[in-house]
Amino acid sequence: MIVDAMAAAPADLSPLAVVLEGYGAAVDMVNTGHAQARRRRAVIVANPELRERELTKFAATGAAVTEALCERGVAPRAAFLTAAAGAAAWRTARESWIEGPETRDLHALLRSNDEPSSRHRQRWPSSPC
Repeated sequence: MIVDAMAAAPADLSPLAVVLEGYGAAVDMVNTGHAQARRRRAVIVANPELRERELTKFAATGAAVTEALCERGVAPRAAFLTAAAGAAAWRTARESWIEGPETRDLHALLRSNDEPSSRHRQRWPSSPC
């Protein structure tokens, strides 16, 4: 689904915009199940095996997104970094959506990651190192 949406994205989009288009296709799958998403996250957080499985799925998705970017002519290193940035945007948007009120729109949260602003940069904690 994500890779198919990326393949269908306009050729003039930036690599990050293409990745966000891909993740945007996944929004409809989860955008209506707010309570279910909260329950699912709680079960995953409580179960180490499910957390491991979730991380494996994220890694597989990241590899597929990287490959799709390479197929669009993006250099491998840039594709890898862009895929990672897109995945971070997706996870951040999804977590904000799950933790926020049910009226929040996951599409809007994902799009808010497209253009970083000083407001977004200030939300991130400093490095623990």
